[in-house]
Amino acid sequence: MLNRTIAKYLFYMVAVILFTWTASLTVSFIQSVLPNSFWAVPYLALVVFDGGLIAWMFVFLSHAQGNIQRATALILTIVNLLGVGLMVIAEILLDGQTLTAAPESLGTVAVWAIGIWTIINVAGVVLFHLGDNEARKEMAIQSEKDAIFEGALTALKNRRIAAQQGLANEMSATMFAQLLSDIRADSDKNGIPDLLERGQQSGPRITHDDVAAYLAANPELMRLALPVSQNTHDTSRHDAPAAPPQAGQGQPNGPATKPLGRTGDGRP
Repeated sequence: MLNRTIAKYLFYMVAVILFTWTASLTVSFIQSVLPNSFWAVPYLALVVFDGGLIAWMFVFLSHAQGNIQRATALILTIVNLLGVGLMVIAEILLDGQTLTAAPESLGTVAVWAIGIWTIINVAGVVLFHLGDNEARKEMAIQSEKDAIFEGALTALKNRRIAAQQGLANEMSATMFAQLLSDIRADSDKNGIPDLLERGQQSGPRITHDDVAAYLAANPELMRLALPVSQNTHDTSRHDAPAAPPQAGQGQPNGPATKPLGRTGDGRP
């Protein structure tokens, strides 16, 4: 029992020291790649290498549920382990040692790996959340609701096709009734539909009875309707005779015209 306890503590001590060592190499390499970044950035980058390795391993062992989450956690554990190995090798070979020559493309691959591993871990977080059993249940229920709704739309179209003729007849009857109402409309109640009165002047209408009543109230206007000769005769009969015109007045220029008919002595 004692030996098992000692072995357990030794294992965890080695694990802590080992991960501290790899993490220090990872931070050192990222500091050389990003010399102008904030001082905490290299430590934050451990989340996609050493820290991510430990986190995804514990997620796989005790938190992941369902095939999607367990597969995501296991894959990210392996990917981050490869990333830790790449950072450690790159830092050891590119930190100025002269014992062996580093591959020419090692630096390029290691620099690109920082960005690629970051994107992979972000995608893993999103996929892990989508693979949650509760989220999958909600998505499955919503998918069935969407299928029912799409079926309802199809059924609606079929019902419309089946009832199209009856609905069209009902709508046309309503439209025809509205048409008749517009044709027969008589807003001024004069017996003439408004449709036949379009373009005529609006306002009150003067009937024959209105004209007769107005002339009865104004009899002097009747003279205007008499012939000119009768109107002149009535005027000469009722008015005083006018004085004869003086010489040169009322006569046209030139000699006086002769009266029509014969003179007193019988001569023309």
